[in-house]
Amino acid sequence: MSRPKFRVLLLDTKYRNPNHYICLAIFHALQRHPDVDFVVKVDPVDAIATAMQRNCDLFIAFDGEELRRDLCAVLATICGRSVLWVTEDPYELPINLRNAELFDVVFTNDSSSVSAYGNRGRHLPLAGAVDFHSLPVLSPQQEMRYHIFFAGTAWPNRSQFLRSVLKQLPDDWKFKLALPTNPFLPPHGIDLPPSALSWRTSPSDFARFANRSAITLMLPRVFTASGGREFAETPPPRLFEAALAGSVQIIHESLTEAKNFFNPEKELIFFSDERDFIEKTTRIINDRAYRNEIAEAARKKAIELHTYDRRVDTILTAASEIDAAPVRSAIADRRTVLFVGHNVIGSANFGGVEVYLDRIRHALQADYRVLFYIPDNRTGRSAQLLSETYEVLETINFSRAYSTDLLRCEEREDAFRNILRKYKIDLVHFHHFIGHPPSLTFVSRLLGISSAFTAHDFYGACHEFNLLSFKQTFCGAPNIPLSQCDVCLWQKHHIAPGSQALRRNFWNDTLSRTDMLVFNTEHSKETYERIYPAVRTHSNVQVLPVPIPDSTATAAIRHHTQPKPLKIAWLGNITHQKGGDVLSRALPLLAHAPVEFHLFGRIDPQYANLSDRTRYPNVVVHGGYRYDAMPTALMDCDVSLHLSIWPETYCLTLSEALQIGLVPIVTDIGALGERIEHGVNGLKIAPDSEGDLIDAIHFLIDSPSVLSKYRSNISPALYAQVSSHVASLKGAYSKLLRNRSYDMPQTDEKLNLAEVGIAPHPLSWHHGTQYLPLGGKMFSGAIRKAHKLATFYKIHGVRPTLRIIANRIRAPR
Repeated sequence: MSRPKFRVLLLDTKYRNPNHYICLAIFHALQRHPDVDFVVKVDPVDAIATAMQRNCDLFIAFDGEELRRDLCAVLATICGRSVLWVTEDPYELPINLRNAELFDVVFTNDSSSVSAYGNRGRHLPLAGAVDFHSLPVLSPQQEMRYHIFFAGTAWPNRSQFLRSVLKQLPDDWKFKLALPTNPFLPPHGIDLPPSALSWRTSPSDFARFANRSAITLMLPRVFTASGGREFAETPPPRLFEAALAGSVQIIHESLTEAKNFFNPEKELIFFSDERDFIEKTTRIINDRAYRNEIAEAARKKAIELHTYDRRVDTILTAASEIDAAPVRSAIADRRTVLFVGHNVIGSANFGGVEVYLDRIRHALQADYRVLFYIPDNRTGRSAQLLSETYEVLETINFSRAYSTDLLRCEEREDAFRNILRKYKIDLVHFHHFIGHPPSLTFVSRLLGISSAFTAHDFYGACHEFNLLSFKQTFCGAPNIPLSQCDVCLWQKHHIAPGSQALRRNFWNDTLSRTDMLVFNTEHSKETYERIYPAVRTHSNVQVLPVPIPDSTATAAIRHHTQPKPLKIAWLGNITHQKGGDVLSRALPLLAHAPVEFHLFGRIDPQYANLSDRTRYPNVVVHGGYRYDAMPTALMDCDVSLHLSIWPETYCLTLSEALQIGLVPIVTDIGALGERIEHGVNGLKIAPDSEGDLIDAIHFLIDSPSVLSKYRSNISPALYAQVSSHVASLKGAYSKLLRNRSYDMPQTDEKLNLAEVGIAPHPLSWHHGTQYLPLGGKMFSGAIRKAHKLATFYKIHGVRPTLRIIANRIRAPR
């Protein structure tokens, strides 16, 4: 009975590897191999998640001296079989030996190093890549471009040989030399312009140079190595690459092991010294038939025995002899989910997101242990892990204060990793990144922990989460160019042009590494899709409206007939972004209409005069209320107002109003405009339009039957309830957790995202110079802060501004 085909995970352990083309060649050979069912080549950050999701059963690590032990240990455990192929022995033998213990089988490029690995060790030379190097031998009718071709680092022995031999060559010989150097090597001393020597070539171009040159020269790499050996016994991959490219190789005799792969004088040429080199090269150049005979023989041998297809044969044969199986621990009765947010209920100024999280933590508690990870929003220098009941389990202090421009922060990433491992987190659900760097998503991805992100607002698109511009109106995103974002950010915060592009580039990467994206409405999903390619192409995007508690009660039936005044409720806080300015400007024009306004919720200081019954005789201020207990007086109302000037992503208060049968008047923007059908179950007005609001109210006053009609069209289909929402959430979580492994090996290696496949990004998304001219002036730090304070005063008034100043004075430095 034949064994099942392999499902292979291939990892280049040196993330920025100049020899990555070899890993690509191995990948292509695995794709072609009949014993391979599936193969994926991964970046380190995606490796664990991919190994679990794809049920990989063979882990092949390429190159070894820079591998992360923690990552490879986990991958070896998940896959059950593991192979390492190191390519820098004997030069990196000590570190390769330390890492070898993680793997079942170790292949080394150097035959003299095999014994050091004990029973694990195997010899496997590198090879030629059919994809990059295979070219037919040039026919005698085709002219050679060069007589001699050499490409290799300027090691001192090579430089000395080339310095000497170049002086002895005939004047009409053309040569092509690539002799790159580095700061740790002595000057090569060759009297040629740097541009003629210090260049690098792609694998395919190397093959073309070799193909069009009469001979390709190979010199050893003499280097003080472990055990006093000066050079590797086994030749480098150039031996096989040039042969596959249809060239004739002339090789220094110190590379004696080349004879094991090609026949001397028939498939390659050895030389002993400079004189021998010139004599043999001269014969090859002058006798084209002799030259092509050797080239054809070498190419035939390379195709038969020395491609990566043949090397993969060897690797898979060894892997088939490994008797191992993936280790999976028993699944816990309750999986642990970590909610990452910026606040919880009971803290100052908590809002709809915190209410939502509190409701679903209760609904999930039978199946999931829910923990919370929140920042200290007062100082910005710590974060807390909270239990299911909001008890502090752990406080983590940071040396650097949080600021909204942070994209990455190594100490916060390290702390987050420690939390995920210590508390055995199975799933991370990111609900907000205010107070956290968005790079935290990479941490969970690196550990193979599935993650979800819910866009409760537009913080993922702009750090102005409500998309209000410097004009304090909706900016129009995503239907605006980035140059308009540049104008807004500079005018509002003095952030230099180009910053939004930097931020969005990072966020696109963040969203692409998240396993599930959740949006509250189609509108918010489409907004993110228009901005981010990662959202448009994501394979797991869900639309899950924010729920309110289930209710079996039927909405009260109200009969509105004149002269009874129409009762209109404002449910929720009265703030600028919620339409407080629109309301306060419309109220005086409705003071004598048969209508009452009942305000439920916190009122920002700039609207405090709404409680003045002398100025507003038909306004009743009820004050704040508990989020889990609707005010009794609300049941006597007929209509609700929802006048946000920004495109809300759902609006819980609209759901609460609909559930008790209030007919809504909403601004036609964002989720409000999406959820209500004008003239069917409510009215829609233009954002920031007092006139539209006044006309809509008069219309309902004058048309009692219309109000009853709208109310009759309100049903539970217009809002989500906790039971159905949690059922959908549990289904989504179950899929994310399907391949979660347990009891993975752990090490104390320091986390550095730059080493695990995350493209280098700046720590901050604030781009360019700190100070730019604004209106012909240069702003210092103090002036910029004064400008921000003035903007805050214009929006919020005197009392909140004074409170901000007092808090800043009291805040610890």
